[in-house]
Amino acid sequence: MHPAVVALLHSLSQGQAILAGESTDQADTVSQIARIYEIARNALEYRAEHLVRRAAIERILKRQMVFDQSAPYLTAQLKQELQWARYISYAELERVNWAKIEQVIAKHASEPTPDHAWLVGLISAEIEDAINPNPDYSRFTYFAFHSLRQIIKADEPDLDLLLFVAVDKLYAQSDEQQISFHLYQLISSQAPGNALAETYRQFHLARSNPLLNPLTAEVRKHIGPLVLIRDMYFAQPAKFGAWLLDPTAFKTEASQVLTKQLSLLQGRISTAAFRSLVYIFLTKMILGIGIEVPVELVLKGRISYPILVVNLLTPVVIMWLLTLNIKLTDGAQRQLLIDRSWQIVSDFASKPLENDFVYSLRQRTGRLVLSLFYLLYALLFGLVYWGIYSGLSAIGFSFLNVVVFIFFAGIVSFFAVFIRQNSQVYQYRRHHTGKTGLLDLLLLPFVVLGSWVSKGVSRLNFLAFFFDFILEAPIKLLLKVLDGWAQFLSFKRDEVVG
Repeated sequence: MHPAVVALLHSLSQGQAILAGESTDQADTVSQIARIYEIARNALEYRAEHLVRRAAIERILKRQMVFDQSAPYLTAQLKQELQWARYISYAELERVNWAKIEQVIAKHASEPTPDHAWLVGLISAEIEDAINPNPDYSRFTYFAFHSLRQIIKADEPDLDLLLFVAVDKLYAQSDEQQISFHLYQLISSQAPGNALAETYRQFHLARSNPLLNPLTAEVRKHIGPLVLIRDMYFAQPAKFGAWLLDPTAFKTEASQVLTKQLSLLQGRISTAAFRSLVYIFLTKMILGIGIEVPVELVLKGRISYPILVVNLLTPVVIMWLLTLNIKLTDGAQRQLLIDRSWQIVSDFASKPLENDFVYSLRQRTGRLVLSLFYLLYALLFGLVYWGIYSGLSAIGFSFLNVVVFIFFAGIVSFFAVFIRQNSQVYQYRRHHTGKTGLLDLLLLPFVVLGSWVSKGVSRLNFLAFFFDFILEAPIKLLLKVLDGWAQFLSFKRDEVVG
């Protein structure tokens, strides 16, 4: 075996670090109310399922820090609220080292930072890692980074940083808070003295680098075999080492694991599409009730219900059309994926199956030609939006109606493309054709708009703000009273019955 593969095997726990995930839900009234609230709150933001608890930890910390920033207080409140909302089971409650979590909060609370919100996000990721520690998962992330570092070339001094962020985002499915924490872990191990400030600098350096998105797109094209290798380990950790010595056993097991994962992926695609539609529907209701309906009443003196219905149903239709024909890995693509997986673990230092897989990310295009491309790019946007405006105006849409239509068409197009990209996690592309279909070309203006809008809406989500800072505090206070009342009744019952 290559030293990198041997190092990976030696670093893995052979399954001992994989937690059982035992969950015993509470059935009392307090936890039921808390759980219903959390379901309603989570519907307001589009977030992958594995990130929900981390986001809840961040929300709890932000709210509780308004009242008291001491580590013991925050830890106690966090423990109680996670238990109420069933984000943590009784088994996990006993297993978690709450003293360590208190130390995490105390350690960062005294550190100066230019961005308090960013720091709270990092703390939430570190606490989530303490609640559900699985070092095996991060070992594979580092392994994927070193594998891809051999085949991705770029004339960029910060390539290692950018590649790590791209791999952490795609391979580990980390959000920005977790990426910040993982960078903090690496930097702390090398320069512990000023780790937080350096992490903040490195994270924002990577996020603002224009090469990050093109690099992430390249990583996506050959992440599939590495994901399959990791899935094989977590399927049967104790047998993983033996499979690496036997190509027949490896490929047989890889085929079985891939079949199971593709079946699970199909369900995740449907769930993601539904969650995004719920998020868009709630956003549409807010915008419609707050802006569109009042303006229509002022300008026209009436509400055009057919137009409102069209604007409401269009996101559903677009999402359905764009996710209807998602094709998962099959046939020759499956075999290619398995072969590349075996090549990585059996001959780590070798080039991919085809030499044209080694890319230079910087395009060498003359300034004149590049200026022409940008001009055509802007012209494409103008033509698409003009065509939509002309068509909708002809059937009675006002300017505001058209703006709302394009607004939500952009958001849903962005989410649909995002879902389609995630569905390609088990694909392996040998060729970089650079071709774009007609549908992709027409959707591009909407996807770009949707990307901008989704980032802006996440910052200006007034309903989420209302939940977090106006509604959540009294609800949690009520839960605290109810929990105390329930404990009092239990005590009195035991006192009487004996």
